[in-house]
Amino acid sequence: MVQAYPNIQLIGNRNTYKFLTQFYPAFTFDNFITVKEGEELNIGKRTLRFYMTPNVHWPEVMMSYEVSEGLLFSADAFGSFATIDGNLFSDEIYFPECIIDESRRYYVNIVGKFGSHVLKALKKFSELNITTILPLHGPIYRTPEHIGLILDAYQNWASYDFDKKSTLILYASMYGNTENAVDILASRLSQKGIREIKVYDISDTDPSYLIAEMWQYSHIVFAAPNYNGDLFYKMDALIREALRLNLKNKKVSFISNATWGGMALKTMQHYFEDDKRFTQVGTFVEIPSAVSDETVTALTALAKDISESLIND
Repeated sequence: MVQAYPNIQLIGNRNTYKFLTQFYPAFTFDNFITVKEGEELNIGKRTLRFYMTPNVHWPEVMMSYEVSEGLLFSADAFGSFATIDGNLFSDEIYFPECIIDESRRYYVNIVGKFGSHVLKALKKFSELNITTILPLHGPIYRTPEHIGLILDAYQNWASYDFDKKSTLILYASMYGNTENAVDILASRLSQKGIREIKVYDISDTDPSYLIAEMWQYSHIVFAAPNYNGDLFYKMDALIREALRLNLKNKKVSFISNATWGGMALKTMQHYFEDDKRFTQVGTFVEIPSAVSDETVTALTALAKDISESLIND
């Protein structure tokens, strides 16, 4: 743009200019206008008001509010993964499943670590008359119902709350034995009346989907075998990435599988030992290679503890 139109004026904040010069050190930006929080710019027919929203999700992020029509250009906030397949507006797309699920996946994996910053940004907009939200990614929101839904969803996600009061079971299984135990646990939970249980083989699912599901559920069961003396590496990587994104306020339970030795169970427990962020539910289940009668008894007891936690909380 600068090459094609040397007299163009670029508008941003102090960090915008800093990052721009870092990405394009060969250019000079003589026509850069620096704006601050709350400043307005009249561009003829329209007036733009600028709001600084750092770490939603880069430090330089700001949003622009068009005063006359209530248009919020929201940068990375309220974005979505997946394609919009030709339709630009949320009310033109099957809603909420096609939008909310992908918006959650986008939020958790891109912005999830910065919940406190998101809440600050939402507070800034609470008094604005927003008629349309135009994010950089995904559909445009132009109906009061959908604007309300996405704002409420962000408030919930940024508060590290859950959407589903149910159980998510994440497992890794090398020979099918841990998978067998997980199937038994899911069946026992169903018999206890628990609905909307979700089970994932983490080796077959992209981590971005799994972490988005972790945000959605109130209770999570981690099930994995020992591998090279410690936790199976895909489960280890998944948990560490979720914790880096600031996963918290979850009830967690554990199933481990070991033929000999190993630290799988202790490693999983260590990751979730902060009792201000997580509550461990039930007694852990250890599988001695394959599921035995004793394993089934332990899984049944764990299902009872999880179901009671879901019902009583």
